[in-house]
Amino acid sequence: GEEWFIHFQDVFAAGRITLLEPVSWENDWPVIGVKSSPEKDYGEPVKEYGMPLVGVETKAITFDYNDDFTIGKVSRHWQWNANHKEDWSRIEKEGLLLRCLDREGRCLCDMPNLYLKKWAYPEFTSVAELDLSMLMIGDEAGFINLGVDTLAVGFKKTSEGYEVYKTFDKLYFPAGTSESEAKEDRMLIGRINSDFVYVKYVVRQTPVTITLEKVTRPQENVSLYVSTNGKDYTFAGDIMATAGRWVGVKYGFYSTGTGNLIVKKMQTIGATD
Repeated sequence: GEEWFIHFQDVFAAGRITLLEPVSWENDWPVIGVKSSPEKDYGEPVKEYGMPLVGVETKAITFDYNDDFTIGKVSRHWQWNANHKEDWSRIEKEGLLLRCLDREGRCLCDMPNLYLKKWAYPEFTSVAELDLSMLMIGDEAGFINLGVDTLAVGFKKTSEGYEVYKTFDKLYFPAGTSESEAKEDRMLIGRINSDFVYVKYVVRQTPVTITLEKVTRPQENVSLYVSTNGKDYTFAGDIMATAGRWVGVKYGFYSTGTGNLIVKKMQTIGATD
């Protein structure tokens, strides 16, 4: 006898998320959510609520956002930046092998073989363990935060090791057209000699707010850090998160050139430690 309502909520940089709301009836009119006071004739969305009664015992389900590609453990949240080809990735004992593609003059944000996830929490930290040993000289691969404003940290293989680059892409929408244009800035920020590298991705809500259609939310700051031992991290850059048009920010890996990037693990916690 219960009734429920499914809807989308625009959470700005995080995109649109699906919510389930309880429905009650007053004067033959549905009230969606829960009324904040008796005199109101409309409900508000709920953050927590009892499980629907479906005739059998149920329990809340939480998604595992952690990946260990070395044992074939892959969470279900990954997506490509375009229609993919089967030879773009494969699982081996070393981890997830992501094939490098030629940039062909494209900005990083327009590369089709970006391997990405949506945000898991309002604030969280992810740590990725990468193996660069299968890159060829001239190849570049790394970690990317994709949106209208894109931030990436990458490792370009040279004969002497790896150059570390920070890349910033921005999408523009010329008036009178439905097409976007991207502009890219790159900066050499360091050099490393290790084939193994860790990238820490941190999302924090800030005191800065943004208002769209009379709804105000905090803006999120995205920071990237780099380490060669998984303990001592160096700040690589940050950006105020902006949605990728209406789909929300995504984050993950890019690989350009002719070799392969190996992703060994990515661990995610809903905190900013």
